[in-house]
Amino acid sequence: MTLLSIITIIKRRFPNADSTEICRLINELEGRIIDEIFSPIGKTCRAPELDVKTDMGTHLLLGTEQLSIYIYYISSVLSLQESDGEAYGVYSVLFNEKFSELAVSYRRQNMPVKCVRLTGGI
Repeated sequence: MTLLSIITIIKRRFPNADSTEICRLINELEGRIIDEIFSPIGKTCRAPELDVKTDMGTHLLLGTEQLSIYIYYISSVLSLQESDGEAYGVYSVLFNEKFSELAVSYRRQNMPVKCVRLTGGI
């Protein structure tokens, strides 16, 4: 999934949306994903900032299977900017569900719980 492809998808729903604003929202979301999900606890990582003028062919952090996270996040923000409270509410709920699913899935695969050995009796 490239920057150009996500901008194209978003502009179908929001034809007046500015490509630079969409790119800014993608940078914001990818920074949040790295900070809240991918980074080890206590460490900070930075996502490379995408630029609408030079990075249209650049692949995004998440693959096509996670496309809905981008669509729901950007759509919720743009709906809020357009004062469409109903659409904002729907997109926000959908985004939060997908974001939580990504976090759980990533942590399950990459941060397994260590076994704890219990000693003593009850």
